[in-house]
Amino acid sequence: MQLMMTTAPRSKVVIHNTVSSLKTADFTNITVFCEPDSVEPDCQVIQNQTTLGAYTNWRRALSYACDNCTDWFGIVQDDLIVKPVLRNVLSNLYPDHVYSPYLSTVHHRSEIQGWFQVEAGFGLCGALFFCMHVDVAKQLFEVMPTCVPENKHIDGYLSLALEKLNIALFCHSPTLVKHLGDGCSTLGYMSNRQEWGW
Repeated sequence: MQLMMTTAPRSKVVIHNTVSSLKTADFTNITVFCEPDSVEPDCQVIQNQTTLGAYTNWRRALSYACDNCTDWFGIVQDDLIVKPVLRNVLSNLYPDHVYSPYLSTVHHRSEIQGWFQVEAGFGLCGALFFCMHVDVAKQLFEVMPTCVPENKHIDGYLSLALEKLNIALFCHSPTLVKHLGDGCSTLGYMSNRQEWGW
């Protein structure tokens, strides 16, 4: 499965940890969309000539995937680590849905084990890792705005687009992705403070 990663300059660089974790989980085909002055990891890099901002850079990664992927792919951020089993968990998915192996504490459901549907509208929290089939991605690209106020809230705008297209979003409980962004989020967010146990 090919991954598109977005990155931007940070006060604390964790992208090398992210790439190492993904490769350990057998994600070896990673293309990184770098904002100017970002740290470039040991992967294929597409360098933005000007700063696009979080949402626009994410949408650029989505556009690239629509043009270059033929099957499943993921769009991830640069401040996460994943469980080594993640690749296997993503191997048998229904192609008409979008999946997030990251589960924010906002949507935490301790009584559920496995995938469950999340309907949160613009209140969806967590754009760390979205996985989808390219056929769904092409529909999303047509519906998601070209630009948005503040140039962020990827999760909210994605969720609204999925609702418009009547495409379901599934998250995994327990989370299979951990956010490393505490104190160094480019958007001023804090990390998910859930107890991970791994």
